[in-house]
Amino acid sequence: MSVMVAPSLRLLHESSLGFFGTSERGALSLKTMRRGAALYEVGRARYRVDDDCFLVLNDHQPYAVDVDRNVESFCVFFHPAFAAGVLRALRLTPAALLDAPFDTSARVPELLVRTYPQRHPLGRRLRAARLLNERHALHGPRVEQLALTLLDDLYRLAGEVRDEAGRLPWARAATREETYRRVQRARDYAEASLHAPVTLAELADVANLAPHHFLRAFKVVTGETPHAFLTRRRLERARRLLREGMPVGRAALDVGFSSPTSFTAAYKQRFGAPPSHEEKTSNSEEVAASDVA
Repeated sequence: MSVMVAPSLRLLHESSLGFFGTSERGALSLKTMRRGAALYEVGRARYRVDDDCFLVLNDHQPYAVDVDRNVESFCVFFHPAFAAGVLRALRLTPAALLDAPFDTSARVPELLVRTYPQRHPLGRRLRAARLLNERHALHGPRVEQLALTLLDDLYRLAGEVRDEAGRLPWARAATREETYRRVQRARDYAEASLHAPVTLAELADVANLAPHHFLRAFKVVTGETPHAFLTRRRLERARRLLREGMPVGRAALDVGFSSPTSFTAAYKQRFGAPPSHEEKTSNSEEVAASDVA
């Protein structure tokens, strides 16, 4: 396990043998996982963090986390006073900062708790930081620069979220923002529950919306129905598992299909080939790699 403590942040970089824990007052933090997944529970919300995404948690955010065995985690925890000062400076104009360069009463603003795709610039920055830490090249001024850069990326990400919510069709800004927040909470819950049956009523309850209202709101925000989202994401995850060498039957169960027949039909309809094709492709790639070696 590697723990780094600096004036601006704390880094946790470790490979877990399996871990469950809780935090009553966590810091503003960024969570990433490699070669597996961790499940975070925040109130009624549920977030799955794996190779494809990262999670943003707020300052003073209570949560529970369950990390799979052999998962490599790389998490950044910002010191509250530092984060509050940097995010305040990013919000204010240069003139305002000249008039009041410091504000000891500043607090870390509340951000939208959700997962974001690893391909986002902030996700790529986190991956680069993890690689630097693996090479023992993340220390001294480079750590402080990393903290500033990550907070700048986080501020930009918050702006992107506001813009995305602002394009929703509801008249009042408060309605747009709150609807977006609730739908994203349900989307993350669905993403974390691909292995099990999930009902529309269950997702609506997580979003704290009536089912008919939730169904409409989910489609407006994401562009697809909850059922279409769940089916697409289950099949996409199954494809990844198959390419990693998992047998078809086990992959079907891992993504919530009770019947291999229905899984094969849905898979072929989406990708144009049966799931067994992925196994053959994976095997041929292994043979080619061994020939080169």
